[in-house]
Amino acid sequence: MNVTSSTLLAFHRCNDVLELLQTTSHFCLLSDAAEIGGAGTPSLDAVVRDIHSGYVRATQELHARVPNVLQIDGSHLFEVAFFNFRRAVKVSKILIGSTQQNV
Repeated sequence: MNVTSSTLLAFHRCNDVLELLQTTSHFCLLSDAAEIGGAGTPSLDAVVRDIHSGYVRATQELHARVPNVLQIDGSHLFEVAFFNFRRAVKVSKILIGSTQQNV
């Protein structure tokens, strides 16, 4: 791997880690809102907690497959695990959107 390609991989990984951190921040806010009853009704709070649980499982799976997200070793383990994580987050966002439409 030459310097240019390793620099590009590092740049992309930093963007992925930033996305991971931002997503974590958003889902923590969502969880906090549900815990204080901020979703509107007890049933909506339960739905939000369930959606957050799915996010937590996706995060745990990502970290189980890739303990060090900053390690770039060319194995593509991170890319596969991060793709699966983003897919789970997308499903969670769709569920959140459908919950908002039902309010």
